[in-house]
Amino acid sequence: MIVALPTNDGRTLTIVFFPNDAFHEVRADIKGHFMRVLDLAPQLGERVRNGKRSERFLDTADLPFFFRKSYAPG
Repeated sequence: MIVALPTNDGRTLTIVFFPNDAFHEVRADIKGHFMRVLDLAPQLGERVRNGKRSERFLDTADLPFFFRKSYAPG
């Protein structure tokens, strides 16, 4: 999954999700894997390549997800 969200100062946060079992492989070459996935969306990949990275790459694995039980209508 690829996510691109506008942030402050005209910047865009770009996120690429990888399967947990690929964590160590991806971590060994984060930028390479990131750019290869962005090539699946050529216009976004081109924009990222022509842009300027303002922060370092961040990674994490095994994020706990859960569903909250709703207690009210809606």
